[in-house]
Amino acid sequence: MSLWRRLQFFLFALCLNFFGCGLQEETSEICFVGDSITRLWDLEYYFAGRNIHKHAVSGAILEDVAEWNTSDCKDIPTVMLIGTNNLILGMQADTLTDDFILDFVNKYVEQAKKFQASSFYAVSILPRNYLWKQNPKINEEIRNLNQEIEKSLKLSGIDFYFVNLYSEFLSRENEIEKDYYFDGLHLTQEGYELLSWYVEEAL
Repeated sequence: MSLWRRLQFFLFALCLNFFGCGLQEETSEICFVGDSITRLWDLEYYFAGRNIHKHAVSGAILEDVAEWNTSDCKDIPTVMLIGTNNLILGMQADTLTDDFILDFVNKYVEQAKKFQASSFYAVSILPRNYLWKQNPKINEEIRNLNQEIEKSLKLSGIDFYFVNLYSEFLSRENEIEKDYYFDGLHLTQEGYELLSWYVEEAL
């Protein structure tokens, strides 16, 4: 993160923590879709002043979203952060299979289209090291999967923005930035502040 970005993020966090101000727009609705990371995200706090539509379930995988009623996301900006729970299903010897990547990316784009959102914000799958026991190599796989998601969205014709936070949540050697996680998967307040800052920038 550049020095200017760090200063902007610091001021944003300062504003939230000391003055209780959120991100405000006048006539604004926004839909958020995801798993436990989204479920635990205090959207009303970080996006104060917006009418929030939230679809988030702990343990959810991408395929679950297709079964949810997300009709309220139609014609409004929609943010999706999901995929970390799918990773275990596709790993073989710490590597995601080609078949898994192709299937996941196709379903991801299909779901993005299904929302019929006014604009779609795809938040990259975040790096992880759940309970500090995983091989850091998983984060190389996550980086590659994120790249494939972005490539496929570019070819889809969807009005989208790819919010790529992958590198912001890493420290070095493919290890996660521990200040942003409390268990290697779910985020601390600092992690949510960073996530919210970048989503707000995209919006």
